[in-house]
Amino acid sequence: MNKKSFESRMDWVNVNKDKILSLDKDFILSAEESIKFASFCLTMVELEKDPNFKVKTPVFFDATCSGLQHLASVMRDDILAPNVNLDSQTYKDVVSDVYSLLAKPINEEIRKVGRNNLIYENLSEVNLPRKILKRSVMTTAYNVSIFGIKEQIASFFKSKRVKIISGPGEGKTVVQYLKIPSIYPDRTIVLTQMDLFKIAEIIYSVLFKEYPLISLLYGYFKDMAKLMSSADLPIE
Repeated sequence: MNKKSFESRMDWVNVNKDKILSLDKDFILSAEESIKFASFCLTMVELEKDPNFKVKTPVFFDATCSGLQHLASVMRDDILAPNVNLDSQTYKDVVSDVYSLLAKPINEEIRKVGRNNLIYENLSEVNLPRKILKRSVMTTAYNVSIFGIKEQIASFFKSKRVKIISGPGEGKTVVQYLKIPSIYPDRTIVLTQMDLFKIAEIIYSVLFKEYPLISLLYGYFKDMAKLMSSADLPIE
């Protein structure tokens, strides 16, 4: 974490200090990882009582987009490198976030498919945030399948089974996914499993379209894995 990011987070702590120390329930539950955040708040309460309190909360340090960082480094990809923070930086620079950067072209492609294909018209207003896209973008570089991406996306939504009353597939029961984020906050989007599979295909393709050198390296790894497997050689 650079100095600017650290100072920004400390400002956030100071602004919300009263809520942290009072263990405000709604405030804690609004956190992305509420259990970890609750642990932090409890530690802050103890530090307020005793500045010499021994903090035992584990702190995890991780590289930003580490899988993509490795691939960008191997290929010396000067397009991807600055987006995964491999370029030279000072504490004044803002940390880049490739997941946020990819959210725009991914959502644009999803909506484009929805506008141009009647069977995917439900996608025409979809607007998936970074939180939902991150895991799928990250694991694409780790050889996740289209089905795997679809399952990752589906895990963020509630679903229900609905029987088709008329038309194609009449009498069959299908799964619908509810409350999909839209470009219009006041509208509710419902998607089918077919829609989610199409979204998964788009996520998979956009990453490699935006960063073609990664596509080349990824293809090389897959071809080598197939070759070694066919020759009954171990892959280590």
